[in-house]
Amino acid sequence: MTKDQDIQIPPELDYIMEACRAVSKNRYQDALWLLKEGLRENSGIADRIDTALFIALLRALIVELEVRAEEHFGTS
Repeated sequence: MTKDQDIQIPPELDYIMEACRAVSKNRYQDALWLLKEGLRENSGIADRIDTALFIALLRALIVELEVRAEEHFGTS
């Protein structure tokens, strides 16, 4: 997912985008907290979450983490 894509993120999944923003600003502890709390809050509504969007957002977060890790620690 890129910034120029116009995708509506439902409020119950916005925590993943917030975590992506935190990672992009090197605020890893904040990103982890956002993920932990978001997953905890969503555990009760898991049957109502768009699974494909959930996976796409998690994938975007992982890509952001990979990019930041390569910048900070190199590719090895």
